[in-house]
Amino acid sequence: MPTIKDIAKEAGVSHGTVSNVLNKTGKVSAEKIQLVEEAARRLGYKINTQARQLRGGSSKVICLILPNIQLQCYVDLYDQIQRTFSGADYEVALFTTDRISSSEKESWDKAFARRPDAIICSTCLEVIPDLDTVDFPIILIDYNQPVHHPLVSCASFDFVKAAQEIAAFVKQKNYQNIALFSTSGKSASKTIFSNTLSGLLGESAQLTPFSSDDKLMFHKSFEIVSSVPQYDLVITFHAEQAECIHQAAAYTKGTALPDIITIASYKTIPDNRFLSYELNYKYMGTHIAEKLLENLQAKTRKPLHFNLENEGFRYLFPDLKKASSRSLLNILTLESPAANALKMLLPDFERRTGIRTTLTILSFDELYDTISTMGSSGYYDLIRSDVAWLSHLAEKTYLPLEQAPFDLPKLLSRLIKETGDSFTSAGGTLYTLPFDPSIQMLFYRSDLFEDAMVKRQYYELYKEELSVPKTFAQYNKVAAFFTKSVNPASPVEYGTTLAFGAAGVAACDFLPRLLAAGDSVFDSNGILSINTPALSQAMENYIETYRYTDGSVNKWWKQSVENFSKGYTAMTITFSNHASYLINSKHSNVVDRLGFDMVPGGKPLLGGGVIGISKASRNQEAACQFLKWVYSDEISNILTILGGTSANRSSYTNGEITSLFPWLKKARDSFRCGSRRAESRRYPLFNEKVFENILGAAVRSSVTGMMSVEDALEYGQRIAEGVFVPEPE
Repeated sequence: MPTIKDIAKEAGVSHGTVSNVLNKTGKVSAEKIQLVEEAARRLGYKINTQARQLRGGSSKVICLILPNIQLQCYVDLYDQIQRTFSGADYEVALFTTDRISSSEKESWDKAFARRPDAIICSTCLEVIPDLDTVDFPIILIDYNQPVHHPLVSCASFDFVKAAQEIAAFVKQKNYQNIALFSTSGKSASKTIFSNTLSGLLGESAQLTPFSSDDKLMFHKSFEIVSSVPQYDLVITFHAEQAECIHQAAAYTKGTALPDIITIASYKTIPDNRFLSYELNYKYMGTHIAEKLLENLQAKTRKPLHFNLENEGFRYLFPDLKKASSRSLLNILTLESPAANALKMLLPDFERRTGIRTTLTILSFDELYDTISTMGSSGYYDLIRSDVAWLSHLAEKTYLPLEQAPFDLPKLLSRLIKETGDSFTSAGGTLYTLPFDPSIQMLFYRSDLFEDAMVKRQYYELYKEELSVPKTFAQYNKVAAFFTKSVNPASPVEYGTTLAFGAAGVAACDFLPRLLAAGDSVFDSNGILSINTPALSQAMENYIETYRYTDGSVNKWWKQSVENFSKGYTAMTITFSNHASYLINSKHSNVVDRLGFDMVPGGKPLLGGGVIGISKASRNQEAACQFLKWVYSDEISNILTILGGTSANRSSYTNGEITSLFPWLKKARDSFRCGSRRAESRRYPLFNEKVFENILGAAVRSSVTGMMSVEDALEYGQRIAEGVFVPEPE
């Protein structure tokens, strides 16, 4: 392999310059960075990570000993440990044992020989070898036996609780003849679970144990399903065993498929062919790796404690009840990613409750007009409106939720608190729940902001470091840098996108600039004032931003996101509920190159929708059933994976979801800083939609050059004064 010396000679630069480029110190000119990178590519150079680790005085190796990586629980565990440690420049060395004692002892010997920083092991041994010589952390997975060593920790789920909850379910369903299908080999967790389950069932059911090697579980499954008398329930230790039982029954003539309960690694959408009792091995892997890495980086040996909660049974929906008669629930909503996801999921609601549903999906303006004019019509039972309309429409449209026939505090306890009252209340009364809450966020091409050549070019141009903009003045500077018509060396055509093709959209796109300056659309007396120096200054900033776009007006946020996803623009600001489009590789060219942050200025607008029970609904009980269903952890998570958004707390903590949509955690933080509904004591029931249309028309007129900023704001002020009449003090 070529050395640094070879690259220096090829590029015609010093050894030190090559070292600075390869280590991305940013201390080298753009010209020399290009020379070194091209020379390295020509010579086929790859950074010698192991050599760099040795120079740092650490092996930076984590040894992971697992039975195999065929079972999903071990795949999940390995993936999360590997992902966390590789991000910190550690090697994860994997050894597999097939639950054979001799093989595991050999793996321990190989692991010790690597002189690792730590060993993580799922063991089948009763005694861990050579513990007296250990001077690094060891973590034992699903190991419940006491280990008296200061550097040895155990991480396990609660298998006693698992046995208790499964036994309770078995008794509730009155299963009598049960097969318990476990893995071969010794395992502390298996022993604890089996003994506890057997003791709890006692003589109420016949429990017959079976076990096999992981490679032979299909053979053992035929033995189980062919037993006479047939088992009415099979309990398995792994989802793969449940799959084998299912297949064996299909191949065996005259054999009915028994019910199956399986202990399974947590999946947001589990296999519905059997009932899963879930243990979150993804979380276990992440939690172990993060805690261990924290200790290693701090060079501390403080003991680690891992008390992991079982996910348990999900998708049972104990709060839902079958309708006594064929009810019909009419739902009105906006055309949106959440509405499309809901449409796909409604058959599940109908199957669980017996309640038929109709879903009416309208455009933004159609929805507003329909809600505004429906009066006392009782056709719609549930109405999804925009968060911006709540002050104006809530009292005449929605039933106060305290009057609804369901446990409101229980439902509210599932939701994130960061959205505050903006999505729920008007005039101090709780009318709605956040349905698909959204927040404006900055999205950017992370590869551009991290590229050494681009960073150096920016520094040479502005004499400051390229970073994600924190103010709108910085935003325009960065956008200009990434616009070829301004900077011919830009790696992309345009700096940003805007969305101002419709008046209401234009107002939302513009307002964060005004709010970031600490200003309001109301003066100190609470009077609506849009013809102000602060608003004029914010408008000039917005007009400058337009110069760094491709000129598209983008009537809706989806269009703006689509333009950014093509890959020829550096940044965009959009509402988070439209961002799922960016990670769809079928349409997006920015997949795996996506960064995100709070909007510049830190004053984003809230967006998305709220849902509540119509004041005129004749089917409030069915409406409450729907709300309990849609705000359950299970349905909220699926809704989010399908591209919608949810206010359910689990959607912001679920590892699978946050891996797919990594901006959700930042979105949750941003809700605390967000605002939307402009309120003044002088304008009760302020109509935000009408106001945003007036302001947005002024924005559009200014940006397109139809009017000067001064004329547009003066005209907008006159229109506003004719529409909004303040109440006297």
